[in-house]
Amino acid sequence: MAITTPKTRTYYGEYTLKHWIALILSGDIILPEYQRAFAWKEEKIDQFITSLREGDYVPPVTIAAGKEQTRDVNLILDGQQRLTSVLLAALGYMPIARNFPVDQALSEEGISDSYASDDEDEDIDKEATGSTTIAWSFRVMLGNIKGDRQELQRILARDPRYRQKEFLSGGGLEAFLENTYLGFLYIVPSDISTNSQQLFAKLFRSINYVGERLSREESRRALYYQDLTLTSYFEGQLEINNRKTDVLEGVLISDNAGGTKKIDWLRYLSILSQKSVKKEPLMGYLKEDSREDFYEDYIAYIRGLDQKDRRGKFDKFKDQDPYKDGVWKVRYRTLNHQVSRLRDKMGQFTSIIDADYWLFGLIYTVLFEGKILKDGAGEGLQKEIVDKISLAKGTKEHRKDPGRLKFLRQRLNESIDIYRKYVS
Repeated sequence: MAITTPKTRTYYGEYTLKHWIALILSGDIILPEYQRAFAWKEEKIDQFITSLREGDYVPPVTIAAGKEQTRDVNLILDGQQRLTSVLLAALGYMPIARNFPVDQALSEEGISDSYASDDEDEDIDKEATGSTTIAWSFRVMLGNIKGDRQELQRILARDPRYRQKEFLSGGGLEAFLENTYLGFLYIVPSDISTNSQQLFAKLFRSINYVGERLSREESRRALYYQDLTLTSYFEGQLEINNRKTDVLEGVLISDNAGGTKKIDWLRYLSILSQKSVKKEPLMGYLKEDSREDFYEDYIAYIRGLDQKDRRGKFDKFKDQDPYKDGVWKVRYRTLNHQVSRLRDKMGQFTSIIDADYWLFGLIYTVLFEGKILKDGAGEGLQKEIVDKISLAKGTKEHRKDPGRLKFLRQRLNESIDIYRKYVS
């Protein structure tokens, strides 16, 4: 059996943050042209710097020896966001979003042009949240500059496109940079040539797209399974006759594969928790893909961990009855009973439109307001909900794009208004 020569050799090590900065500023490591723009928000940079300071595990940066045009270079294949964050923290400057063009390939992807005319655009606080990704990277910032950090700081101080930002409050920046390490993988192909760029592009795509990622459920559980007293709260479960039962037992929704799946309890719990403290639900989470961050931030808020974005969105919820241990367990049981009263009328949901009209108001009035359905409420309640569902599905935009934020809020508010007529 013939032994094939490996296409690459990989070396491992670590550098201080100060050394990483020197490598960037000297041009010893560069971003390849196909690398995406810098996408981390200011809050995420803060969180990353905190993780470094506290000695948390941070994945190593991946560098490769190669060529750009005709010169030998060391290319950053994976770790741009981490290294840029370190550089910005060391410099004490941030690019101002409005002063750079938008990276259309990354900003609010998946949102149709029709959104621009919606009243929803008030939800996008681009300056505060960084929800618009700008066509900027440290390669843009450096240009042809090669020098030390102090020289670059003087240049940035005169550049109105940047603003000062202190990432390490309380000082200690130099000690942090000199004593904190970040690991690396250094890939050296057997043939360092311009053709090796195809290999690097393939590696880059593999790192960012092909690698196995945590599922949504795994990511959530990684947050709340550290406190086993809260697993039932986040998973929407109660114990009946020594067995775990879903609060929404028997309530199913059709999935894309033609089968059925359980309702995403955390989605309803987090959205309604925010509404209960009189805040507009999902403000700043216009794009559906971003809402998983919202749900995980709810877990983080309850557990007292750092949130990724808009950290005040659940403030004061912990003072509410539905969060208190002795209350939510009782109300979960009550909600389970109310669900059993309506299950036959609900049937199996065929879309999120059906689910939201039936569940938002039910969960809110029972769990958050401590009410129960009146006797004989079923027929009138069913008619009003079915009528609303028909109207929504009869609207082409709503039917085709039920995840759109204004439609979600419409279902939320109309569902609660209906149920309030039928509970006491």
